[in-house]
Amino acid sequence: MFLDIVVFLNGTAVVIDEEELQSVLNKKEISKQDYELAYNVVKNIKEEFIDNFEHLKSFTEQINAEMNFCNEMNSKQH
Repeated sequence: MFLDIVVFLNGTAVVIDEEELQSVLNKKEISKQDYELAYNVVKNIKEEFIDNFEHLKSFTEQINAEMNFCNEMNSKQH
């Protein structure tokens, strides 16, 4: 939505764009429920992936491999 999580190679994570989320809430472009949902999603991501950094690395490696495979298939079709 409006929040991003940056994860560094050492496993530390930083949530960014919190000011943007607060701004759209103040402008009533999102509801309080949407605001809270954004933070709950961040909390869930941190609990599932950041607190288990090896799981995050494995997940991203899998996604990267799948994207590379799709790119290779698309290249062969052209």
